[in-house]
Amino acid sequence: MNIPENTQVGVLSPEESCILLATSAKKQRTEVRLHELSKQERQQFEQAKAAEVANWIQTKTLTKVLRNQIPESQILRCRWILTWKPIDSVGAADGNRQGPNYKAKARLVVLGYLDPKIEDIPRDSPTLNKSSRMLILQSIASHGWTLKSFDIKAAFLQGQPQADQIMAVEPVPEIRKAMQMAPNEVGLLNKGAYGFIHAPYLWYKALVGGLTGLGLETSPFDQI
Repeated sequence: MNIPENTQVGVLSPEESCILLATSAKKQRTEVRLHELSKQERQQFEQAKAAEVANWIQTKTLTKVLRNQIPESQILRCRWILTWKPIDSVGAADGNRQGPNYKAKARLVVLGYLDPKIEDIPRDSPTLNKSSRMLILQSIASHGWTLKSFDIKAAFLQGQPQADQIMAVEPVPEIRKAMQMAPNEVGLLNKGAYGFIHAPYLWYKALVGGLTGLGLETSPFDQI
């Protein structure tokens, strides 16, 4: 291939950068607009919302309190994020499709960026250190073990309770109805939730506490 003179190899033009950005964004799950869906599809999302509300109630993430018991600045809004979630590898690159390989996914997210103490709360999101990962893989290979992975349902809703921060949310209608909240009541947050800056940290602390309680030890390469 002939490359014209004065051409910078490996440097993208603004137009090329925009094309790559748009292509990458298309692969991400895009939010669903309910008014664009059929009646049957809307019913699927109503069921997905009900499942998410059940997760919040089962994990005791919220407690009903009177609105006047919480400072107004510490009552955050929340909203639904609705997407089509691929349930297998077929067509998984395009999250804006639905069909037998997709299911309705509803996630209730707190607008954590409105937290008045956002600059003071821990925001660590610990991940496995490279050295620890290699040691694990080497141990598995040496012993001939089988490596498996799994997903923990509603992980952030099972995080460690907040120790020194009182926060509440303005419940969405589905939560308000399920918990039989009065108009002058809001939901006191007992633990982290999706959207909170420190939700990954609270989940990490809960996971570490559970594993060490079973007798496991933290790798010296992954102390936090």
